[in-house]
Amino acid sequence: MQLRNVVSLVLLILSVPLQIYLMRYNREIKEYILQLFKSLPDELYDSDYVMDYIDPRPYLWSIFDYAVPTTQDVEESEIPKDDIHEFRPPHLKYRVGDVVLTYDLSIAVVVGWSIDMSDLTKEPVYVLLIENKNESSLEQQDRMLLLLDVEVHHTMIEHYFEKFDGTRYLPRDWLKKMYPKDV
Repeated sequence: MQLRNVVSLVLLILSVPLQIYLMRYNREIKEYILQLFKSLPDELYDSDYVMDYIDPRPYLWSIFDYAVPTTQDVEESEIPKDDIHEFRPPHLKYRVGDVVLTYDLSIAVVVGWSIDMSDLTKEPVYVLLIENKNESSLEQQDRMLLLLDVEVHHTMIEHYFEKFDGTRYLPRDWLKKMYPKDV
């Protein structure tokens, strides 16, 4: 094998861990990359294929029905039995309140998850609040990385969580009732 091929292969293998390391420990690089994505032309997003792939609005779950302006109303309301996740599959990596980095380099907090109970071999899907975008998103487990000691800024954080303990967000009582095994 030629030296050039070996060097190319080594650079390719090291590029992903290097990107993850830089994104985790250097906030300036993340801001630079976000600015770069924001500067992309709007025509890129006009494609129906791109919008169908990115837009999570058709898939939002019942967890968002509880995110009303007053948290007291949510605490006092009865949560339907279908919305309570009594069983937590052992292969789930993330819990409600965990801060994650998504494949598109967005920092987000997990507010819920769902899995097909008839086939537990399928990948779980997580509901996320994306930092600084006032958006929610759905993401598969294998497309996220856990972040520690990172606080997320989103307008709906106080509706879902009581506080940030330095490592993760502590869910409100109604969210604890929906995901009792995540606490």
